[in-house]
This record gives sequence, C-alpha cells and structure tokens, in this order.
Amino acid sequence: MDYNEGMEIEILGTETLGVRGLSTSIGRILIDPGVALGFSRYNLHPHPIQAVVGDEVKGKIIRAWENAEDIIISHLHGDHTPLPNPNPFQLGIEELPPNSSARIWVKAEKFCRGIERVRFMALKRKFGDQIIEAEPGVGDGLLEFIGPFPHTGRSNIMVLGTIVRKDRTLLHLSDADISSWEVIRAVERINPDFIISDGPSLYRSGREYVDRYLLRVSKLVNSCGSLVVDHHLMRCDEGVKWLKSLKRIGEGKCKVFSASEFMLRPFTMLEAWRRTLYRLIPVSNNWFRGDFLLKELKDDYREIWPEIRIDLDKGRPHDEKSFEKVMRRALERIPQQLSHITSYL
Repeated sequence: MDYNEGMEIEILGTETLGVRGLSTSIGRILIDPGVALGFSRYNLHPHPIQAVVGDEVKGKIIRAWENAEDIIISHLHGDHTPLPNPNPFQLGIEELPPNSSARIWVKAEKFCRGIERVRFMALKRKFGDQIIEAEPGVGDGLLEFIGPFPHTGRSNIMVLGTIVRKDRTLLHLSDADISSWEVIRAVERINPDFIISDGPSLYRSGREYVDRYLLRVSKLVNSCGSLVVDHHLMRCDEGVKWLKSLKRIGEGKCKVFSASEFMLRPFTMLEAWRRTLYRLIPVSNNWFRGDFLLKELKDDYREIWPEIRIDLDKGRPHDEKSFEKVMRRALERIPQQLSHITSYL
C-alpha cells in the first residue's frame, strides 16, 4: 500500500531526521516552516555535523516556501516558525525567498502570549496582508484549523491543528499533546486517514508517565489509517522503544511510523546522540562563536557528512550504542578528511 498516495507528503525536518521541528509539505502546502537545534543539550552546543544537517533542512524549507500556495504556522516556537532574530541554528525571516502569492496562516494573535506575540508582530511587519490569522472556523474547504490544544510537556503554549482535505484527509497536530483528551476526542470526530504528530516528551518524564502516555495515545490507532509520531518523542532512545510498543498496539488497524521510517530514511537522532558526536569527533563547545570558524567548520563537515550518511543507510542505527558503532565504521573510512578538520581545532 502507498501510504502517501494522493497526498504528496514530505516531512522536511524533525528529530529522527536530525533536527528539531515538524516541518511538512503536502503538495504546495507548507506547515511549520521552522528548524532548530537545542542550543544546549547535555551542556553541549550543537555539533558541526548537526549544523550541516540543519542547513540541509533549512534549504528544503526555503524551497518549499518559494513554491507554496499556503503556509501554516501552528504556533510560534523557534523550531516551527522563521524568526526575526535567529541563532545560527534557526531559520531567519530574512533568509526566506519572496512569495507574494502565498497565503500565510498564523495562529491568531489572541492565542499568543509573550515571545509568541513578538514573533507574530514580526511576521505581520514582514508579510503584511499575506498574513491570515488562523483559528477554528477559519479555512477554505481544503484547509481547516482545530484547537488550539495544549502543547506537549510542561508548556503553557497553545497549538493549532491543521486538517488538509485532498484525495484523503490529513491531520497535522504539530506539538499538540496527543495524550490529552481534547486531542483524542478531536481525532475520533475527524477520523482522518493520516496523522502527523508530536509525541510525549519522555526525556523529561518520569517512568510512571510512560505507560500512561501509551495507554491514551493507543486510542488514536482506532481513529486513523496511518500515524507518524516524532519530534519531542525522539529526543531520547526511550522514544524508539515507546514507538515500537505503539506499533504493536496498532498492528492490523493502523500503520505507525517515525518520520524517518515514513521517509524511508535511517534514524538520525542527532539531538539525542549529541554526546557521541562530540566524543568521536571532538570540537570546541564554542566552535560557532566566530563567523570565520562557523563557515570554515561547516564547509569541512559538509564534505564528510555524505560519507557518514552512507554508513547510516547501511547500518540503520536504532539507539546511541548502535549509532556509535556506525560512526566509528564511517570515520575509519575517512581518516584523511578527519585529520584535516581537527588539525586547526
């Protein structure tokens, strides 16, 4: 079965694809055109390899933005929207190409607080009348907005869900807490063919919450044909195990994927595996502080990343331990390039 039939779905960037976010294109519809890397994880800034992957995702978002007829921003966290003041690992408003014909649907200002409101106003200044405030009841038959729903994890941000009605019905839930009864009831009412969603933040949760999340989210597999769960879920190896459990529950009823599995790509959980990157390819934790070093290092790592990706495709790592084995094998094949990179650090 072609799970993408009639939809043209491409997940551009999320945790199993090497970055933070849940940017998705469905034909000429672009949802959540943002990308980020955790500025500090395990007391480490993003590794240059992560920056290279982040730049690849930025390029995909920029190309999708240029060709989009509709652009949707479900909420204004830095991994879901272009920013007026990005750090080196985020997408900036000024990096976007012109697209004066696109409708830009942004979570309505009345649902925004604090930094979200600042970012909303920046988008409004940049894109003017192209901005349409998205809220339930607003849409055009092809697009419909639901919610806003509570954000997953410990956040007071509210998140819009987007329904796309083409040959089949797709529901993009972005960072909505899919274990909340509000979301579960909405999914049961809509009964979509396909869902793309965030998953629970297990890396921030106690063990007692893991089974509770699974019990609640398992109700979704009775209400859709295909379910992609990724993003916050895949910031730790526990997320891979949790997804396997959900797959077993959905067997025979719903096809469950990570984003990388849906895109036929290997797990590339670089946010979760950042410590291994630093251990195997040491670099200063502040390598990106100077513009020259930022450019030079990224250029060098851009040369070796395709070689590493070959081994990722072959080795298909599923946790940090297997990722380390794959990385060691890749680095053994490119000692000359590696010594050049590390020679001036």
